[in-house]
Amino acid sequence: KPKVELSAGGISLSVLIRIQGMPEPTILRVGDAQVSVEHLPPVHLNVFLDQDYPAGQRPRFEVECLWLSRRHLSDACRGLDEESEAMGEGNCVLLSWVAWIQGQSAEALGLEGEIEVHDEDQADGEGCDERAKGRGCG
Repeated sequence: KPKVELSAGGISLSVLIRIQGMPEPTILRVGDAQVSVEHLPPVHLNVFLDQDYPAGQRPRFEVECLWLSRRHLSDACRGLDEESEAMGEGNCVLLSWVAWIQGQSAEALGLEGEIEVHDEDQADGEGCDERAKGRGCG
């Protein structure tokens, strides 16, 4: 169930989205160690809609996920930007974003095989999208 907050400038939404198309079980690898997991936590899509949405500016968003690196999340931000461009100005993009994360992100982010989980200490943040909220770009 989405979390909704009203503010003077618009509406903030926080939506939890499960990525479909992931192998089951999924292998997470940290250095030489690996673990097989049946279910992964969802991706958090945090969206701010202006009062005149969808007629005005596109919504602002952030993407968070416990098990994806900021590099993966930065790639997801680019994927959502491409969805926005394809939809054009003045169109409702929120459902398109949710659908992209659910149905296309696994392939677009290269999540079909083992997923390398980077140690936070290796991350420098260089090249990361500021909207990608997660571990570093190491």
